[in-house]
Amino acid sequence: MRLFPAKDESDKTVVQPDIFVVCDTDKLTENSCDGAPDFIAEILSPSTGRKDRLLKMNLYLEAGVREYWIISPEYSIVETYVLQDGHYIAAGNYTTGDHALISIFPGFSIDLSTLFPPEEEEAEAT
Repeated sequence: MRLFPAKDESDKTVVQPDIFVVCDTDKLTENSCDGAPDFIAEILSPSTGRKDRLLKMNLYLEAGVREYWIISPEYSIVETYVLQDGHYIAAGNYTTGDHALISIFPGFSIDLSTLFPPEEEEAEAT
């Protein structure tokens, strides 16, 4: 994904989010997305956490990504941020059993029990 596409494709800011939604199909090319998607979610791992929280979050803000989620499988937490007046505003923190609202799509939410099973189910699985 090229957040700040140059016509001659000389741009150096290329990222590969874990999950993204693009509502403007004119941004899609055969091999890429040229410009900011509307929604991005990054799934944290020990090796990517710092990069996702600092570098990528600032790039997504600068590019104008309307909603950004940080998903922590280790802690079963989803942090949501919404672009407002040129800044990300914390929109919510969610965990197992919650329905995380996607604010850019009114009325749409994700049941986080599908991502993070309740502790009883985890104990039964082991």
